[in-house]
Amino acid sequence: MTISSQHVSGSQPWLHQKGEVIQGFGTVKQFPLGLSYEARMYSCQRLNKVLADTQVLYGLYKKHHWLMRGATFYQLHLVLDKHAGEQLELVDTLAERVQSLGGVAVGDARHVAEITSIPRPPDGVEEVPAMLSRLLEAHETILVEAHDAAARTAELGDDGTNDLFVSQVIRTGELQSWFLAEHLVDTPRRPLLTHHAAARAAAPAADGAAARASAADRNHRRDRPRKPRACRRAGLRPWSEWPGRKGRGGVAGEEGPKRYGCWVSRRDVMPCVSVVCLRGRRGGRFCLFGSACAGAVQPCRAFLGTSPAEGCL
Repeated sequence: MTISSQHVSGSQPWLHQKGEVIQGFGTVKQFPLGLSYEARMYSCQRLNKVLADTQVLYGLYKKHHWLMRGATFYQLHLVLDKHAGEQLELVDTLAERVQSLGGVAVGDARHVAEITSIPRPPDGVEEVPAMLSRLLEAHETILVEAHDAAARTAELGDDGTNDLFVSQVIRTGELQSWFLAEHLVDTPRRPLLTHHAAARAAAPAADGAAARASAADRNHRRDRPRKPRACRRAGLRPWSEWPGRKGRGGVAGEEGPKRYGCWVSRRDVMPCVSVVCLRGRRGGRFCLFGSACAGAVQPCRAFLGTSPAEGCL
């Protein structure tokens, strides 16, 4: 043998090797975990059953993720892929729990097919509601198994396995089932409106808006400040004609008139109210800005014009 052939044989991998099974499926090794052999054996059996079903559910999610159809393709395409990723994390967590208890996790797809109780789907493409219903049924199968396994493992003192079933398998399955079930709600569909039908449907709303605008315009006209002529018709004296308007006061003991208003006596308050309807309410009479209507001489504050010569309301 030459030197070159010796170097080649020394780096050549040993291919096609066969070996003996060093631990059989369904057995557990002795680990110092503070759990009995029976508890660890039982937990591994239940974990492997849920593990097999979860691997099938993961495959269903990926299959339906690829084969999705219809108007909601994009949304469901993303949702199913997200759920598949979460199920794959559960697969890894369940398998590692089996190994940490000293057991052997089921990993081969053909072995999984022998253990799982989830029925095989058709090789072709189903309708979208049928795909979602199939996923929901698989979730329910796993949830029923997980609820029972959680209760039994808790009785045997395996709190770690119980926590895994409750906090991860059950809660993840319930949340994903909710998302799927809401996509199967039969919501009523509204018929599409043509351009003319949409115009007819919008006509009553437009008429109502016009009526409200007309009412607002009428209210605006009603509340406009009145001219001096209107004050005279109401029996009031406009600011420009009131005696003492330059600060001497129309009545002894009272200060002069304010800008944008006029002084009126008590007997003039009620005619003004009957014509104008001032804004606030104090002391049983209507007044703008909440001014009190009591005393011999009262200010009429309702006028909001820019020129005092326009008179009061």
